[in-house]
Amino acid sequence: WDILKDNNPLISSEKAIARTLSSRSDVNKVLFRILPVSALMGLASVTITEEDINAFEQISKVDSKSLNRLFAGPDFFTNEYDFLDMPCNFRKELVEKYGLYGIYICVRELQSNPDITMPELSRLLRQKSGFDAFIKLVTSHFGDRAQLLKAQRGVINLLDSVNKDRIDADSQERMNIVDSVYAKILSIETDLHELKEWSFLLKIYEGKVSVDEDFKKEFLLISGENGYSVMSKLNVSEDTDISEMLRIAEDRYKYWKAKYNAWYGLSQIKAEPYAIIAKSYGLLVSRLKHQIEEYANAQRTIRVFNHYIYGKD
Repeated sequence: WDILKDNNPLISSEKAIARTLSSRSDVNKVLFRILPVSALMGLASVTITEEDINAFEQISKVDSKSLNRLFAGPDFFTNEYDFLDMPCNFRKELVEKYGLYGIYICVRELQSNPDITMPELSRLLRQKSGFDAFIKLVTSHFGDRAQLLKAQRGVINLLDSVNKDRIDADSQERMNIVDSVYAKILSIETDLHELKEWSFLLKIYEGKVSVDEDFKKEFLLISGENGYSVMSKLNVSEDTDISEMLRIAEDRYKYWKAKYNAWYGLSQIKAEPYAIIAKSYGLLVSRLKHQIEEYANAQRTIRVFNHYIYGKD
């Protein structure tokens, strides 16, 4: 970050990351996603104090020429100045805690919004540090899938136990029973599409399947990488009508289903990703239709309630 250019470090970092991932196939194979994060600012966002805010307010009243001089670098920030009555040691502590850019963010915000509260400033620092995007990714990838991971682990443990019973089986009759139990447990894992999504997602992360970037991006969305709401899965805005969401989901289902049909006769291995993503959209379409029907029923119930209680629709 440079105060004279006043660039956004997150955006600059994202561009650098995109260039690296597009030009370095070796990096692409090892790292699936790289996020720019300022750990210093992220930590500072939860340790901010009133004393710090008072210091930022004092700095915010400095004229722009002196401000540019102050933020020219960490060494400049901690020098003695006649335009700022603030101990050098305290300013050094601020730099060590927030980083120069973190201080600058707070100062600029106080210049435009003197009444900003500590929680608001904390949220701003967290967002500017890249931590919001990082936490969202971690939550979507692991936190929201906690029950799914537990279910998958449970199935795997059951299958392991049954395999041990197969080894210990002392008769053909017992072996047949064990095999029957094994098949039923295996069918649970096979039938639960969310587990298929998760399993395929792991293959993508581990580089065990070859799919293009457009497919990757869309599969991450539909499998819940950015959240499990329909809005997140379809990557649409909050004001998108539910009928439009249904139309988009149906169109994507038809698109990927056609891809699957086209590849199935040529290569079942290459067709598999299209089958999974098409099924994901197909399930979304079914659930959306169900929710639309449930909503309509609820509206009718509300009308009956209003008519009965208040005598009006």
